[in-house]
Amino acid sequence: MKVETTSLNGVLLITPPTIFNDFRGCYVETYNARLYQEAGIRINFIQDDISVSARHVLRGLHG
Repeated sequence: MKVETTSLNGVLLITPPTIFNDFRGCYVETYNARLYQEAGIRINFIQDDISVSARHVLRGLHG
């Protein structure tokens, strides 16, 4: 994920997140508090992710 300034005042360009693919499916980190804070974006949640699993894959969620 990359955050860049634009020629428009106050508008930032947030590039599409990196997608991690393997035989189980894919995982996408769509939000990261540290990266947003470093870019001056103040929002009150920690992280947002998307996980898509292949057929017959059971994943455990952990933190």
